[in-house]
Amino acid sequence: MSAIDRERLARFEREAKLLAQLSHPYIATIHGFEEFDGQQCLIMELVEGETLAQRIANGALSIREAIPLFIQIAEVDIQSYDDASIAVLDLETREYRVVLEGGMNPRYSPTGHLVYARNGALFAVPFNLDALEVRGTPTQVVTGIATSPVAANAEYAFSSSGTLVFVAGTSWGEDFKIVVVDRQGRMEPLVESTEAYFDLPRYSPDGTLLVVPVDSANASLWLYDIARKTFGRFTAAFTHTEPVWAPDGERIAFRSDPRGVQNLFVQSVASTEEAEQITESPYTQRPGSWSPSGDVLAFDETRPATGRDLMLVRTSEGVVVETYLQTPFNEGRPNFSPDGGWIAYESDASGRYEIYLGHYPATARRWQVSTEGGTVPRWRADGRELFYRNAAKLMVVDVQLGTEIMLGNPEELFQTPDGIRIQFDVAPDGQSFVMIDTRESTPPPRKIHIVQNWFAELERLVPTNQ
Repeated sequence: MSAIDRERLARFEREAKLLAQLSHPYIATIHGFEEFDGQQCLIMELVEGETLAQRIANGALSIREAIPLFIQIAEVDIQSYDDASIAVLDLETREYRVVLEGGMNPRYSPTGHLVYARNGALFAVPFNLDALEVRGTPTQVVTGIATSPVAANAEYAFSSSGTLVFVAGTSWGEDFKIVVVDRQGRMEPLVESTEAYFDLPRYSPDGTLLVVPVDSANASLWLYDIARKTFGRFTAAFTHTEPVWAPDGERIAFRSDPRGVQNLFVQSVASTEEAEQITESPYTQRPGSWSPSGDVLAFDETRPATGRDLMLVRTSEGVVVETYLQTPFNEGRPNFSPDGGWIAYESDASGRYEIYLGHYPATARRWQVSTEGGTVPRWRADGRELFYRNAAKLMVVDVQLGTEIMLGNPEELFQTPDGIRIQFDVAPDGQSFVMIDTRESTPPPRKIHIVQNWFAELERLVPTNQ
């Protein structure tokens, strides 16, 4: 969960508070909602028992023990998890086999059923453990379940003794808009969607295109032509996020995790060739910006010992990765200045995030830009202004670039209302900004239902006949 994804964090906190009010022998007690090392987490009741790794170490699982491990698979050509495939996973070989098309959040019931969610309802179908296949036609067994086919959420669970718990609601999407905001804070919608999460869009160097991460059933990158108002898919695979244009507008760097860790890739805008992986690290990486020459990509990398560090990858002659700044604190979101002589970045060295400038190539000296907190630095294309966010405020600082740098005082341009994400990008002329508006996103339902002896009803509605 991103620390700056305020609406998802607020939803997580609301659900935690709601669950904390429940007291039931089949629901783990919630004791608190805390933040640790930058991550939000629930403090829950400790339920004694073996972990999966401990259980496997004690001997092979029987098929009836292992079968609850269903998975859902989102193929690259679907936009909704309602259309995902449901598969059974072999714990020893790590191979899977698809057993049902069209559903999400599968569970195996001791009654011999495969239970799953689709379009705001629960469905069940008899499942044969010996053959590892469904028998018969799925039947709708519960309606009014809160599901999100965009985020792959289905708010239900059941215990081994037959108690069902679910959040009442319907299938709901996310009404996200990409908006353009002028320097006075006036907003105009640019792109709307109820079928996908939009993440941070980025302007092309000439300002004619946006590259937009679209996180529906698959997180891929799309190109939006601003004048023609058309979308086209840029990357076909999923988990492609945090795009960064090269200065010539012909390449886009992004991060992806085909091997389980977010590393850096580059893909040509015009070519149909697959993306090229340019870094390989056991640590999560996030691209920041290219140097004006287009041969150095600045990025941050999160390490257990030092937190987020600023890194560089040179691509002109092979691939060379080097450290730009590593401290005991967190530094991130590096942005090259348009003249290539400076890097703006965010750091929590003072106890809160502020915006700093450092020479490129690196020297020991640092200049603090913000004064009351700051994140997400962005340069105007001519280098005369540096923008950043201070919570809901969009701030600007006048800049004179050179061998030495001259900085003006931070000034507030405007404040954004709740529901406008912190992330933003600036148009090349510095006169407008692109942001994500989630204010009309469907609110999550909050009423929890508990149904005891539900297995009896399940067997009545869907006889297994086994």
